[in-house]
Amino acid sequence: MLIVITGTPGTGKTTASALLGKMMGMPVLHLREFVKERKLSSGFDKKTQIDLVDLGKLGKELSKELAKGEKRIVEGHLACEIPLPAQFVFVLRCEPGELRRRMKKRRYARAKLNENLMAEMLDYCTQNSEANCPEASICELETSGKTAEETAARMLKIISGKAKGDKVDYRKQLKEFLELR
Repeated sequence: MLIVITGTPGTGKTTASALLGKMMGMPVLHLREFVKERKLSSGFDKKTQIDLVDLGKLGKELSKELAKGEKRIVEGHLACEIPLPAQFVFVLRCEPGELRRRMKKRRYARAKLNENLMAEMLDYCTQNSEANCPEASICELETSGKTAEETAARMLKIISGKAKGDKVDYRKQLKEFLELR
């Protein structure tokens, strides 16, 4: 079984995936660490203050790793960018105001903060997950005001067929965001 947990940075992926991994007895592959270990960074963007990742190389290296056939969870915002043979894809979502506060607390560069907010409001990770993992059960989960424990428990319920995902729509916030620019 392959479970993917993706979403805009700041939605709670890393902590919730670690908890789900413990609950299910499955290892978690954190893409941020995987990129560093495999030296898949292709440069640094000064404006957004982030490492650039060669998605082609990441996809190839990840395919090699997943070919080992182990049950596992793949976590990271870039997971939505890569075709993966997942059974479940969880797209963690967060209300833009709360997401902004989380990213400011992490001291995100303004350009990256705005880019991530726009991605969240445009359903970027959901749309890419649908395109790249068409065979998977894709579930959005609203994490605003939720603990990582609640999010992980909800994912477990969805996997066992006892709950459904959310339908998240931030078009109203997108309109307000664009009017401020």
